[in-house]
Amino acid sequence: QPVLMDWKQRFIASYDVELQAFIDAVGRGTVAGPSAWDGYVAAITSDACVAAQEADGEAVAISLPARPALYS
Repeated sequence: QPVLMDWKQRFIASYDVELQAFIDAVGRGTVAGPSAWDGYVAAITSDACVAAQEADGEAVAISLPARPALYS
């Protein structure tokens, strides 16, 4: 398999699905898509990925606080 050097080739279909879900929700008068909580989890996960690079092959735990009811 070739190594993709550009994120667009790897993720464009996912972005298309996400954008279409947003458009469909707008058409229904509702909201769809990731929340601020999703972004928070992504940031914590990214921090763990960086830590894992320096962990000499050891697993790096991802610890999250309880998700606020606002995001349920």
